[in-house]
Amino acid sequence: MARHIAFGDIDNFDIDTLNNIMESTCCPQTKMTDEVVHAFVKSWLPPQQPYHDQDISMIVKHAASHSHSLIKLMHTIFIEANHRLLFTRAMPQCANRGDTQSIKFILDIAQDAATTTGNSPLNLNLDVLTDFKTNRITDVEVMAMLMDTGIIQNTQQYHPIIVGVLDHACSNGLVDMMTFIHERLTDVKLVPSLHSMEDAVMANHLNVIVYLFGDQSSTMWRAMSQHPTHVIRLLIQLRHTAFIDGHVKMITWITNRINQLKLERSSTHK
Repeated sequence: MARHIAFGDIDNFDIDTLNNIMESTCCPQTKMTDEVVHAFVKSWLPPQQPYHDQDISMIVKHAASHSHSLIKLMHTIFIEANHRLLFTRAMPQCANRGDTQSIKFILDIAQDAATTTGNSPLNLNLDVLTDFKTNRITDVEVMAMLMDTGIIQNTQQYHPIIVGVLDHACSNGLVDMMTFIHERLTDVKLVPSLHSMEDAVMANHLNVIVYLFGDQSSTMWRAMSQHPTHVIRLLIQLRHTAFIDGHVKMITWITNRINQLKLERSSTHK
């Protein structure tokens, strides 16, 4: 690799090669150094500025997918203020790794760059919102930081991202994330999809089902508590999924909850 860089023989190396080089810095006992990555990126870029925004965004995103040190390394390469504003487009990749340190670093350098250029520090575009949908956020601290800084907002534009996080949390048993979203967004009733609830049952995440249908503070329960018949039908469907996978504790809890709801419904109708 060093020989290729020294002779400028990297015409056949594409962005995937660059990503592999970056990834190799995170491997145990790696011999790849920051100096080699720095030299490769500099050689891979056009010899004369200005660099294309798309190239910068792509490189920084790849760096953000791997480590905080790589983001700091890119910071030494892209030194123009308008280049550093583009770093905000790599926040979804940082969020996916649960890296609040990198998100804060990016926000700080974007704020400094904004002061120089007079532009908004949050240089977010449609691609960033799309990346937030595909790069699932699993860390509550990251989600809190993104919402505290206005990167993710409680508006219709951002609700698909939040619902995506909620669905992923539901499917993977992350009740702490579900609780955070429900407590944070008290003015809207965002609930996980049926598909994600079935995923939770298939993965035997009883804690998710108990939270959704047994905790009266959950948004799911608050949204459906006035319609016990619908809740019972939904629980019967989820119990069927549990039967298929043989999750006995899940079946027992759902059955008990169904019987309890039926009893409460009968006493209400008397």
